[in-house]
Amino acid sequence: MVANPGERENRWFAEMIRQVASAELTEEEIPRLLVVEQVRRLITGAISFDASREAAERIATSLRLLAAEVEANDAGYHYRGFAEAGPAGTAALPFFRSPVSGQLNPLAPPMELRVGHRGDAEVVEGRVLFSPAYEGPPGCVHGGWIAAVFDELLGMAQSLSGHPGMTASLTVDYVRPTPLLAELELSGRLDSVAGRKVFTSGELTAGGEVTARAKGLFISVDLARLAGYARQVEERRGGVSG
Repeated sequence: MVANPGERENRWFAEMIRQVASAELTEEEIPRLLVVEQVRRLITGAISFDASREAAERIATSLRLLAAEVEANDAGYHYRGFAEAGPAGTAALPFFRSPVSGQLNPLAPPMELRVGHRGDAEVVEGRVLFSPAYEGPPGCVHGGWIAAVFDELLGMAQSLSGHPGMTASLTVDYVRPTPLLAELELSGRLDSVAGRKVFTSGELTAGGEVTARAKGLFISVDLARLAGYARQVEERRGGVSG
């Protein structure tokens, strides 16, 4: 029996997400990574920065010149597929721009996600390390960032269903404080699919202890409609001519 087009598309999408999880930066993207790594240093350093007014003005002048040089090489916003794992659009340009896990986004903490197996089941596993720039309670990660990490983790897990979707509900249980400057382990899984609803769950651990758990509900969406939203952004920025 030949699968209908929808079933073929779902299988293709799930396989594409597996490829995205193992994708690496291209040679053309490495220079951007070099810049992003230094911007991350600046973000972390700015949190505890303390200097005289004269020193601060010198540093600000240097940074202003660097920012101008970066802007001079700005190619502008272009729709390149989705920046996050959940409704990722292409395997060639994966979610390297994600503000949560993107290697090319200085807002994101160093984070890795990959598709693995536990028995016969596929799971999404990963690691993340938060610097003091993400501090909430003293010495601990801000709870909002923990929620963001779960959104990214479970977004990737739900994509393995072959039904690209967006977050409808995310529930986080904060079991204990999550430490800064410690390698944290992530684990997420696809639990079930009911029509357009995709259910997921996951854990965050530090030193073998669970610090937070989450459950996510995602609703499958039309990728063409999402692409339309991105094109509207281009038009507002003048990136698409009439």
